Amino acid sequence: MIEETNWRCRWGEIDIIALSPDGILVFVEVKSGYSRRFGHPCEWVTSKKSEKLIKSARQYMLERDICDVPVRFDVVAVDLGSGRITHITDAIKAEE
Repeated sequence: MIEETNWRCRWGEIDIIALSPDGILVFVEVKSGYSRRFGHPCEWVTSKKSEKLIKSARQYMLERDICDVPVRFDVVAVDLGSGRITHITDAIKAEE
């Protein structure tokens, strides 16, 4: 179930925040593009972007007093030319 979209804080933006059926809080980075000239959209999630996403997720959880909930960071890539969607589960690993 999607909880929020385009949530913003001082660290950045989280495209989708969802709660999975098994109770995992999922933070999703969405990338899209028409051309692969600069690689597949999944490859556009840099380590710097990953760090911002993790910081933003921590801020989201802090503001909502969420703790002791498993979290996961996914990436969804949309090829706007073909319409193909790639969902990479647990694409970003956060240090405990």
